[in-house]
Amino acid sequence: MAKDIAIKTKRLMLSPMNLEALEKKVLLMKEGELRQAYQEMLEGCRKEPENWLWYTPWVIKLKGEGTPIGDLCFKGPPVKGTVEWGYGLEEPYWGQGYMTEAARVMLDWAFSQKDVYAVEAETLSDNAASQRVLSKLDFKPTGTTGREGPRFRREKQIAPMSMVYMMLGMCCGISVGMSAGNMALGMVLGMAAGFALGTAVDSHEKKYRQRVLAGETENKTA
Repeated sequence: MAKDIAIKTKRLMLSPMNLEALEKKVLLMKEGELRQAYQEMLEGCRKEPENWLWYTPWVIKLKGEGTPIGDLCFKGPPVKGTVEWGYGLEEPYWGQGYMTEAARVMLDWAFSQKDVYAVEAETLSDNAASQRVLSKLDFKPTGTTGREGPRFRREKQIAPMSMVYMMLGMCCGISVGMSAGNMALGMVLGMAAGFALGTAVDSHEKKYRQRVLAGETENKTA
């Protein structure tokens, strides 16, 4: 397991809890649903150490002070391109935007991992604060209900590459055209070639995403 992972925001620092710290946390917690949840996280870390980042809590601390104010955790590695998460914040820090700030950076982290195209969550029906966080992060109701309450989903947005490749092709075409004495022709040909290549890249990415979400590929998360 990596030991020095940290993700920073303007006010916060998030880092995954190591196995020893998680074991200690579980032992010190009182019996109940919350302890059971952390126990399940611990079991996941033990059974799949290669996927510990998807099981262990990510501790949210105030930057500079180092004061723990809550945590965020995923509920296992991606399945069909989708991960689920949950989060909590200590009451004195409610209403200050900390949870939205932490969740936004962890959402970016999740989408940067291989074959993660969607994040899901569920909240208690009366947990308006948690639902506001999800709304600010553009999660949409799925119309289904889990054990805790309504479920929400946010899919990864992928920027089209056709325009990027077209601009690169234009630059290359201008350079080649100038060398050949016909800059205009080189620019047009370069733009056309770049656009065609970018469109092919976009098509391949779309098809691969659909395969992952349909469970037709094997997710290998380290």
